[in-house]
Amino acid sequence: MAAVLAAECGLEAAEDFFRRIVFTTFIGNGDMHLKNWSLIYRDRRTPSLAPAYDYVATLPYIPTDSHGLSFGKSKDLHTVTRDQVRRFADTAGLAPAPLWSIVEEAVETIPAVWRDHTPRGQLSAELDDAISQHIEAVAESIGSGRA
Repeated sequence: MAAVLAAECGLEAAEDFFRRIVFTTFIGNGDMHLKNWSLIYRDRRTPSLAPAYDYVATLPYIPTDSHGLSFGKSKDLHTVTRDQVRRFADTAGLAPAPLWSIVEEAVETIPAVWRDHTPRGQLSAELDDAISQHIEAVAESIGSGRA
């Protein structure tokens, strides 16, 4: 899908697609199947990646859940590895370095934004804790060099 986005919509769309996959890993969303990705034709001719929708943390409900689509030949929702990013880049015909920069940006921003997000009181403490722990574990696995 990233290769098609790069060819039809441009590099920015392919990188946005990748960014969304990284985000789904952080939140533990195993439900991002093809049906959850779509294109929009604002001018009726030129495709662009549609706005994000249907993002849900599935791991708190299904602890053994995995990615809905293969991500760099892996369906693991617990980390993003350099090898995974390289395989994704190779398959999509993209350079891996800019994609790894997206991963590093996610490590810096997603945990911080989640911790500071005020409407979290709407979640049960159990659900909030499960999502928080998963986000921190993914960030730690990437930042520790294990990834």
